[in-house]
Amino acid sequence: MISAAKASVVSRRRQKLTEHWPEYASEGSGLGLFMISACTFATLLAHPDSPIVRLVQNATLLRFLMGVAMGSTAVALIYSKLGRRSGAHMNPATTFTFLRLRKIEPVDALFYVAAQFVGAIAGVYVASIALGRWLSHPAVDYVVTLPGPYGQRWAFAAEFAILECSRLRKCTSGPTAPGVSYAPSFTTTIKNAAFFAAITHHQWARANKSKVRPPVTNSVSFRLFVRRY
Repeated sequence: MISAAKASVVSRRRQKLTEHWPEYASEGSGLGLFMISACTFATLLAHPDSPIVRLVQNATLLRFLMGVAMGSTAVALIYSKLGRRSGAHMNPATTFTFLRLRKIEPVDALFYVAAQFVGAIAGVYVASIALGRWLSHPAVDYVVTLPGPYGQRWAFAAEFAILECSRLRKCTSGPTAPGVSYAPSFTTTIKNAAFFAAITHHQWARANKSKVRPPVTNSVSFRLFVRRY
């Protein structure tokens, strides 16, 4: 009985992988592109030798520009064929929320999260090759998530609050299950872009150098591990 049950589970997973691998690949690719964009814009807007940093010389404005850049990236990925095919979760918290709401099956959620981590790690790795020492500069530091000047407790609270806002924003404006086509309205697009700009600019983000995506944090950690060892 146990062997039969295990065989059934394995068979179901294989079936899902065969049916939905394009969606899983799209999800991983989307987050990988998001990470490449994050690393690129962070380098342009944080590295002291960047011409943009020298021109602006205003930390608040640079943070706001970073928010606009990442909001625009998110919107572009949602609009893209990759985002429309996968649903553009790009966050395990979103995937698990839809799982809890029974809008996505457990097997799909498992492969989605795996794809998200693989995509994030691959994205940071590609960006590190392209940007080299610029990305590893202490001012950029692979866009790593670290507690800010308020300490770890405030960083945890800030990350939790931002993640909840992000999750609610996604649940009320985005797609859900694999293979569900999604085309956000112009109003939704503007709201999402403004939301990213706001949370990146907000005091919460300063408390923890917010990423609000576990694969993002882990992909950076992986790259730092490779660099160190």
